[in-house]
Amino acid sequence: MPLSMAKEGRLARIVRIIGGRGFVSRLMNMGINEGEIIKVLNNTRGPVLISVGNSRIALGRGASFRIFVEYVKEG
Repeated sequence: MPLSMAKEGRLARIVRIIGGRGFVSRLMNMGINEGEIIKVLNNTRGPVLISVGNSRIALGRGASFRIFVEYVKEG
């Protein structure tokens, strides 16, 4: 499912990123890679706020539709 559909407070693994080299490279520089575990902090209106490691990152709606995730169990 796209990141834009993920529920707040859930842990998710990035399974696929769709986009050109520049888009994927920009995400990788922020620590957003395939296989990375993220936490969805805010996904209401506007940008999607996620936590990656010790960082919080706001992603625009367009970017969040091109990042596909699957839920993982906590623990």
